[in-house]
Amino acid sequence: MIEGYPLHWPKGWIRTKSPISSRFDTTMFSARDGLINEIRLLGVKKWIKRKRKSLHV
Repeated sequence: MIEGYPLHWPKGWIRTKSPISSRFDTTMFSARDGLINEIRLLGVKKWIKRKRKSLHV
């Protein structure tokens, strides 16, 4: 194996010469709504939503 953080690529496997970027195109709102729907489908009745007022890095 060729070690490379964080992946270990198996020897002999040909890597893509020019990978294409992700086509995952969504808004924050549709992602949030999808997540809430998945939580609902899991049968969760009550859950805590927290709103972060500011992000400090």
